[in-house]
Amino acid sequence: MKHLFVSLALVLPLVAHAGFDDAVQAYGTGDYAKALAEFRLLADDQGSHDIGTPIYYRRVQVGQVVETSLDKDGKGVSFTIFIRSPYDKYVTPNTRFWNASGIDVSLDSSGVQVRTESLVSIVVGGIAFQSLPDVPPEPPSEANAVFTLYSDRKEAFKQPDKVVDEYLLVFDGSVRGLSVGAPLDFRGITIGEVMRIGVSIDPATLTFHMPVLVKLFPQRLQARHFIGGMLPPAESEAVRRGRIRQLVEKGLRAQLRSGNLLTGQLYVALDIFPDAPKVKIDIARKLPEIPTIPGTFEELQETLTGIVKKLDKLQIEEIGADLRKALASADETLKGADTLLKRLDSDLIPDLRRALDSASLTLKNAENVLATGSPLQSDLLETLKELNRTLTSVRALADYLQQHPDSLLRGKPSP
Repeated sequence: MKHLFVSLALVLPLVAHAGFDDAVQAYGTGDYAKALAEFRLLADDQGSHDIGTPIYYRRVQVGQVVETSLDKDGKGVSFTIFIRSPYDKYVTPNTRFWNASGIDVSLDSSGVQVRTESLVSIVVGGIAFQSLPDVPPEPPSEANAVFTLYSDRKEAFKQPDKVVDEYLLVFDGSVRGLSVGAPLDFRGITIGEVMRIGVSIDPATLTFHMPVLVKLFPQRLQARHFIGGMLPPAESEAVRRGRIRQLVEKGLRAQLRSGNLLTGQLYVALDIFPDAPKVKIDIARKLPEIPTIPGTFEELQETLTGIVKKLDKLQIEEIGADLRKALASADETLKGADTLLKRLDSDLIPDLRRALDSASLTLKNAENVLATGSPLQSDLLETLKELNRTLTSVRALADYLQQHPDSLLRGKPSP
């Protein structure tokens, strides 16, 4: 695998220069003007580009870099590129050029996206171009037209903003995770970005503040005025600042929010908070200050701090001491109960066992007395028979007296 990459590194530059050799040959035959169109690109540094770096249009190689040079002021680099005909007609004033070297990997809400122009661009670098979408067609640019070379496709296709206003945001908490270039967001729409982050101290109170300078694109807040793709009408700075003042009076506040839980990156969110304390801003200042409120993470920290303070007020140590005393008392009570049970087991249970044995013996005696064939039962049967005979005699006497009542006076007659 290693030898494969070495071979590609050696062969692909030669392939890339093949088109350039064709251009030189065309130039030698006098067909240079027909075969190529020349343009200039401006960048902050040279990066991985050099003579022979391919130029791509919709992933089709249509030209090459033929010259690189450092600007006279030393603040940038210029690239001279050739675009072969008929692809030069796709270079218009709305065209954007960007660095397409290597692999462009991005992670957003839709998932991981990987972009690359070709295998050649991965190994030797490359530059891609394309016109802005949703823009009416324009005639091709003239030769030697100058364009900006952007760092990536996302930067190249950013919405152009000609009107920029600067505002100051002052945060009291930490701004760790906030970086220059972080978006200024309003309900999911990027309307600006962070320009500078600093720190200041109040000499009177010795408190620290974190000033953040942001640039706001006011035309993005006027999207409702877009008609047929036209930009909204231009407004004076006083009118734009007056609108911001009115929004602040309605509750417009800046807040730091987490943009990525994995990396900890923050962004600045603008939103309307109707319950926020009333604040007025001085729009006459060079940098008007938009008020801020704590972010969601700061609110969580304040909530946790409040809970800790309340726990401190509960005097946990005293509560713990009282709890230990209660547990000790409960332990003594349990020990007393255990002693009582042992005494019951040693004193009461034997007596109870003896009483149960005596009752059992009494029941057995009663059973023996009442058993069939026992003397008591025989005596009881004889007694009942004697009583039955007595009742029979009484019944006979009663019947005789009923028939001979005079016998009570005269006595029983002789037979």
